Amino acid sequence: MPQRFPNVTLEVRSEMLTPAQVGGLLEGSITVGLLRPPVAADGLVVEVLRHEPLVALLPVTHPLATQINLELTDLREEPFIGYPSSPPSSVYLAVTSVCRQAGFSPQVRQEVAETSSLVALVAAGLGVALAPASVRHLRINGVTHRPLRGPAQATVPLAVAYQKGPVSPLVRGYLETTRAVLSSQKQPSPGPSFRPEEPFLPDSI
Repeated sequence: MPQRFPNVTLEVRSEMLTPAQVGGLLEGSITVGLLRPPVAADGLVVEVLRHEPLVALLPVTHPLATQINLELTDLREEPFIGYPSSPPSSVYLAVTSVCRQAGFSPQVRQEVAETSSLVALVAAGLGVALAPASVRHLRINGVTHRPLRGPAQATVPLAVAYQKGPVSPLVRGYLETTRAVLSSQKQPSPGPSFRPEEPFLPDSI
C-alpha cells in the first residue's frame, strides 16, 4: 500500500466495534471498515472476505489447558468474559447462539469492548472466553487457545464495508490489497457458519 500510494497517510482506528464502524461509515468519518457481519444498514456495501472458527481462550493454569481441543460443554460451568451485549456484538451473538446449541447459556462475569482487554482478563484468571481464531495473533502471557471440536465449531465472518456509490481509486486500491492479503493467508478449517437466532440488532466485532 505505501509503495502504490506513497503520498497517502493511512489512519487506522483499532478496537472499533461494528456498530461504531457502521455509524462512522454512514456519517463519513471513516472510509472503509473491517468488521463482523451481519450489518443491517442501508447505503453500505458489505463484502465477506473469510470465515473464522471460534476458539476457546483459557488461563494457562486452567485444568482444561492441558487438552489439545475442547468440547464446548466442557465450559458449561465456567465464568465467561464476553463481548458487549448492548448493543450486541456479532461475536456476542455467535457465542450465545453456539452455547445455546450446546445446551447452556454462558455465565458472563464481565463484558469488554476490546479484544485485548478480553484476552488480558482471561490471562488474569477471571474467566474463559470464546473469540475468533485470529485472536491467536494477539500475544499476551498467561492465556492459551484451544480449538473446539464437534458440532460447536461455529464460524464468524470477517468483512470489509464501505459506502455504496462510486469507489475512488484510493479506496479501490485499499480493497484490492486487503483481499490479496487475506486470500494469501492460510484459511481456517471450515465449520458451520453462525446465523443469529434472534433478529439482528446493531452489532459489533
